[in-house]
Amino acid sequence: MPTTPEARFAWRGDKAYSLSMDQIPRGTDLTSGELTTLKNIIARSFVSAGTVPKLRRERLLDMGLITAGMGGLMPTPMGRIVARMPG
Repeated sequence: MPTTPEARFAWRGDKAYSLSMDQIPRGTDLTSGELTTLKNIIARSFVSAGTVPKLRRERLLDMGLITAGMGGLMPTPMGRIVARMPG
């Protein structure tokens, strides 16, 4: 797996999937709970960071599907695309 600072990984179980800036994750790369959380954040446009479990929040942030700011979580354009992809 790449070890450059730009390299990011998505974990599903014990498998790591490399994500680069030019690769959009698929909805199938997310667990059902992560996809539900992402869709909830998109529906509300802003969710308090404390309402999302820490591991789920960190994974969505690492994948670039949400961003943190002003004490909350907001969807990124890539997050909106992934949430609309057929599963």
